[in-house]
Amino acid sequence: MMKRKLILLTFIVCVSGSAFAQIDKHFSMYDQTKIQINPAAAGFFDAKYKVFANYREQWRPATDPPLQTYSATFDTRLYEDRRKGKYVGAGLILSNDVGGDGSYTQLQVAVPINYSLRIGELHYLSFGISPGYFQRSVESSDLVWSSQWEEGIGFDNTLQSGELLLNDRYSVGAFDIGAGLYYEYAVDEYRFMTVGVSSGHLTRPKVQYTSVDERMSRTLNFHYFGNFGKADFPLTFKPSVMWGIQGPNQYLVFGSRFDILLSRGDSQYTGYYNRTSIEIGAHFRMQDALIASCALNKGGFTAGVSYDFTMSQMRTITKSQGATEFFISYKMGKSKGRGQLDISEDE
Repeated sequence: MMKRKLILLTFIVCVSGSAFAQIDKHFSMYDQTKIQINPAAAGFFDAKYKVFANYREQWRPATDPPLQTYSATFDTRLYEDRRKGKYVGAGLILSNDVGGDGSYTQLQVAVPINYSLRIGELHYLSFGISPGYFQRSVESSDLVWSSQWEEGIGFDNTLQSGELLLNDRYSVGAFDIGAGLYYEYAVDEYRFMTVGVSSGHLTRPKVQYTSVDERMSRTLNFHYFGNFGKADFPLTFKPSVMWGIQGPNQYLVFGSRFDILLSRGDSQYTGYYNRTSIEIGAHFRMQDALIASCALNKGGFTAGVSYDFTMSQMRTITKSQGATEFFISYKMGKSKGRGQLDISEDE
């Protein structure tokens, strides 16, 4: 029992303290929420507006409550010139993490803005920035430390821990900004691919739970998304890769979804938008987890779920329980033109 508690203690301290402050959240279905990866992706979809919401739960039963992430996004094109193939996009990102024995919370608000232009008949390039604000807090009085262990009694949080925490309830907030580049090559609504690079925490905002001065490490993400299908073929191949670096930490996720057509739209011009399909996917996060996912697409509506099968040493702490994620999105106001980035047609 003592060994188990010490393992949990180490885990919770890392989550609630400075170690977690250096690691950004990540989603298993990252290809469904591109605007959270790269601000330059705002407006790259086949409608006027898009709303998205998801929920992720992880690290149960290592910490009670488990770490829960709620997020919602909205993006659109504010200005669009189809003749010249350019537009200005914008959006809103809201995200909140809650969990851990240290009552850890993290609130993030960002406003991505981008400018996109056509650089060739089938080529598009976008640059975006994402100014925002974040706030993090931790309730240190809910934590226990190895120095508070009493043989035969257990943990006694009335004992002095000796840790150099600034306050029992510590909260820090700061301005933050990110930026990104996003390139798309698109033949039509069935065949396109995108590559991008983005960086976050460019100002390296201060995150200080103890008397030691700490700042957020900058993030660097490289990502690729593909969509390869045909109008007369029921299967679409959707590979994706994302590589992220933040300070000494890095991760690599790769895999694919397979979109299986169930029914077509009844119009030559709106058929792709009105189609119904299911997606089945498998991705692998190196040295961490195997991710299985499925989703339903119906017109502009999409809903999906994924589960992370933990393969790292974390499975000992979490009793092999992985992370669960749900999302729902809706695209409104179908535009005339291509299925992915609708700026290529004249009015």
